[in-house]
Amino acid sequence: MKFDSIVVRMVQLQGKSHVVQRLRSWRVTIITDSSIVLRDSARVKRKSKWQLTSGPEDNSAVRLFCEGLLLIDFKTLIRPTHHDGQKRSIKELRWGLRVFTGSSMCFFRDLLRSYLILRDNNLEAVSFLVTRAMYETICGAHFINGEYTSHVRAGELEEVWKVLNRVSTGTKVLRYHQQTDPETTLKIGETVNSLDSLSPNGPAGSSYALYRHLSEFSHPDALAFTHYCQMDKNPNRVAFFTEPEPDQGFLRHTVGTLILISGIVYRNLFTTAELHTPERQLDKLIAQFRETESKYPKPIPRSCA
Repeated sequence: MKFDSIVVRMVQLQGKSHVVQRLRSWRVTIITDSSIVLRDSARVKRKSKWQLTSGPEDNSAVRLFCEGLLLIDFKTLIRPTHHDGQKRSIKELRWGLRVFTGSSMCFFRDLLRSYLILRDNNLEAVSFLVTRAMYETICGAHFINGEYTSHVRAGELEEVWKVLNRVSTGTKVLRYHQQTDPETTLKIGETVNSLDSLSPNGPAGSSYALYRHLSEFSHPDALAFTHYCQMDKNPNRVAFFTEPEPDQGFLRHTVGTLILISGIVYRNLFTTAELHTPERQLDKLIAQFRETESKYPKPIPRSCA
């Protein structure tokens, strides 16, 4: 079904005489498949809130890295025999870590694959959501590896199992339906803050600062809403947009940084879990991406452009 264009006129009336003070026109085009595109014919040029690069967004290196991750194969795992009342063995703990490691990597690479599909289709809002999910996944992987390593070194094998159980049990809702013991869930702030240990000389709280920034664009709040409206002080006008302004730098730069961090985090996790083949594959992929990324234009503030 096709509809003709509709011209919508908004009239602001003031005073008893109903004098027309302002008249603005918007052209609304309704097209097939329930898609709606709004065009503001009276709108001034949109003011960008984003950072710029020296050229259009290029995700070819990200795509090549993602394709390489999808080729990493995780073999079927058989749990070592465990009897009730028996203490946890290091083999059983390593099995548990391998289950987590394989699952975490599979989730991360699928998020990255989904991100590329979103970027190909200019889906800005969900791109921020998936970027934040990738960041959360990396932080969780780093946290688990740190907890596992420290407890094993201290000979606290039962504590290792508790950590693995916390991450595998799931949310409070899942435990409620399964009627399992109400153990403390992993807190996202706890996992995000752990990433600071990768740069001990850096500013404290920098990892959580990035997470908060991504969260502001992932929740229904002011910063997320600024994707869809522009406020001008003079003449106190608010213009609305059906689609966000295309990102020009921030997401590509952030995802590139997350990939480099993921290379460190998952390499450490593969080493701890003794997954040597995936470790070698990841090393090769990260080396290729790091070389390409070093040549990619870095975003600069709009005020400097």
